[in-house]
Amino acid sequence: AALLALDPDKGTVLNEWTFKDPLRSVRSVDLTAGSAILAGSKRGLHAIIGGNTLEFPLPDDRQPKGGINSVAANADKLYATHSEYGVARWDATQPGTPAEILFEDLTKKYKTTRAAQVAAGYLLFATGPTVYAVALGNGMHPIAYSSPIDGPVTSVVCGAGTIFAGTESGAIVSWRLGEPDKPDVVTRKRDAIVNLRVAKVC
Repeated sequence: AALLALDPDKGTVLNEWTFKDPLRSVRSVDLTAGSAILAGSKRGLHAIIGGNTLEFPLPDDRQPKGGINSVAANADKLYATHSEYGVARWDATQPGTPAEILFEDLTKKYKTTRAAQVAAGYLLFATGPTVYAVALGNGMHPIAYSSPIDGPVTSVVCGAGTIFAGTESGAIVSWRLGEPDKPDVVTRKRDAIVNLRVAKVC
């Protein structure tokens, strides 16, 4: 697999990195050490920091079918979601150390765990039909934002104090941060919602 850095104006390749396994997710993040590119693969996380490619493996020797579907970071902590592992966390200063798996009591019940991201001071992720928000640096206690829609959450985005979740059944559900028991079904579509992004349309 290859990861390309492109010039947005010229469309030319500025840099290229190759990896043994296919990549499922890529995100640019800011760490204590500076900017980094995180790339999730089948068996771990690759971090490109200061021109160096560092490896952060998932634990044990299982052979997963899927891969890391979303990556995120806060300070020196790296996070990822993988439907066969759940929520993984690494210390960015300790490459090569296997991930710590978080919230297994929540994720092991479901076939899907997705959408790791850091926003508004929270780690967000979805497992099955529920979105969880974890206040960073506050004991890591997840708050459940339950969807009234049957079916797994596929994607999550947070903006303007609101969490939005897309579902496999084609709905978009929203909650105000801090109001997990007040979901609002924004819209329903025929096909699954596979990606969400908050944007300002001028």
